[in-house]
Amino acid sequence: MSFLHHAKVERFLKLGYSHSDILRVLDSLDHDAQTNNILEELIKICHTRTHGSKSVPGSPKLVPRGCSPCASLSRAGPDQEPAAAFRPVVIDGSNVAMSHGDKKTFSCQGIQLVVNWFWDKGLRDITVFIPLWRKEPRPEALITGFASEWSLSGQQ
Repeated sequence: MSFLHHAKVERFLKLGYSHSDILRVLDSLDHDAQTNNILEELIKICHTRTHGSKSVPGSPKLVPRGCSPCASLSRAGPDQEPAAAFRPVVIDGSNVAMSHGDKKTFSCQGIQLVVNWFWDKGLRDITVFIPLWRKEPRPEALITGFASEWSLSGQQ
């Protein structure tokens, strides 16, 4: 097994997938498959296994590692709000803002865009973390769109 192959296996083991599932996916894909492609296949295998198998009533439910047992339990019922089926969203506001500002400015508008995107998808539990030292402009990273940040902090 090459170092690169071993590193890929280790990465997905840390995510909780079984060694056999990882090897099966790696064997089915090209040797230079990207992480996203591997992860997509692992998710498909996991989804097929949890939704495709029928269990005997009264027997304990076995869930493969790396698959969330809450996927089938947390579906929104008719009386539940659709957003209740989603997990909370946590955003690294510093990285988002600096990426949106092309690494030159801290763009609060970038944070607003990301929050709006999740909000439009129906998610309501959104938390944005911004380090305290980012609250003041610095010569190497000016802050733009500061009004957006204040409007975001008011939404809860």
